[in-house]
Amino acid sequence: MLTQIRNMRLNLSAQDLTSRLMRGAVLALLVNVAGFSLGFLAQLVVGRTLGVDGFGVYAYVQAWASFIAMLCGIGLPYSLSRFIPEYKGQNALSLVLAFVRFVERRVLVISLGTALVGLGLMLAFGHRLDQDFVWTIYVGLVALPLLALLRVWCLALRASGRIVSALGSDLPVREGVTFIVVAILGLGFPFITSAHQALTVWTLGIVAGIGISLFAWQREKASSFPGEPAVVTADMRAKWLEVAFMLLVVQSLVMLLRRMDLFVVGLWFDKESLGVYAAANRLAEVMIFPTYVLNAYFAPTISELYSQGKREALQKATTFTVNMAFGSAVLLALPLFLFPEHLLKLFGPEFDQGATALRLLVIGEFVATATPFATIMLTMTGHERLAVKLMIITSVAMLAALLFASVAIGSIEAVALARAAFIVLIQLSLCVLIQKKIKVLPYPLVSTRG
Repeated sequence: MLTQIRNMRLNLSAQDLTSRLMRGAVLALLVNVAGFSLGFLAQLVVGRTLGVDGFGVYAYVQAWASFIAMLCGIGLPYSLSRFIPEYKGQNALSLVLAFVRFVERRVLVISLGTALVGLGLMLAFGHRLDQDFVWTIYVGLVALPLLALLRVWCLALRASGRIVSALGSDLPVREGVTFIVVAILGLGFPFITSAHQALTVWTLGIVAGIGISLFAWQREKASSFPGEPAVVTADMRAKWLEVAFMLLVVQSLVMLLRRMDLFVVGLWFDKESLGVYAAANRLAEVMIFPTYVLNAYFAPTISELYSQGKREALQKATTFTVNMAFGSAVLLALPLFLFPEHLLKLFGPEFDQGATALRLLVIGEFVATATPFATIMLTMTGHERLAVKLMIITSVAMLAALLFASVAIGSIEAVALARAAFIVLIQLSLCVLIQKKIKVLPYPLVSTRG
């Protein structure tokens, strides 16, 4: 036993590619197990506290706030994973500082401006909506710029190799605060009774995450990027913004595809159906856990290996990482598919109506989790335009299918089926693009020999 422990420690401290991947996976896994567990528990306590109607409003506004916060970054936070490893590899540390400062300032201005525009629209037209819905949207507008800035510093830390600091500042803190406070004040004491109160707690979790991530980034700057930022030229700005725009389109489509079904259900169904579908949607999202974990360290690795022309090493890293995701997908999909009623009842007894929808959603998520790096591999290797073209086409088709399922068929099961079918189509199409353009096989169980 002591020999096995010593060998594992040696592997985790080694510098070869496989050991680096293993070390990154272990660190990301440990932090994210805590984060996703707290996130899942937070959803349960919010569902039990608010009931079907309140949980539907909470989940709906939270999804919109997250989506718009991502748009406010105009792709710049995601481009940190592209440029920071590249500049570090070139030993251009002053460029790293200049780029991060460039990102921080623009995200702050755009997100604050967007929140103010949203506030004006709500003051003008909010009287037409339910009051709890209105107050929840107001809280979401406050959360919007905070969440946008949190992503900047978390992604900067992640791109710099600070996996624990990056991931630990996000989900574990944000969802941990939500779980603890709502469990005490919502279930233990009747102080949280509405969606806007629960979303306020979630926003406080974002504030706590900002404090931790900003502190960690300041320490990282002082230790790894001494000196002053480089002078930013017009050409540099143009390059950053061009890449950021393409990443914005890709990431917007990725997030929209993940939330489009929830947005459509919120528009066409009543609050009860929205609440039931939101619970099924959140349970199915447990499937993305491996992708979230592995992306944390694999995205910078893709950029690093591809920019150095190490195609064989990239294939080896891809196969290693995809196999880990595939194994995790199998373990996560089985209980969700076999026991959906029991899992949905954790939110409350009335949520088990979404069992069939959950099974259908799990099928789509399984394929997405088993081929998890299709989009990130294209964006980290300069093939953003191809990804954008394909995803625009499939997004429009998926929206049409979801609207047809909602209007013509009128059931959340039909919506779930449409979503699952298009997720499978999109993932497999992106994998074919990777195989053709990058000459890497992004599938599980692929041999890396010869």
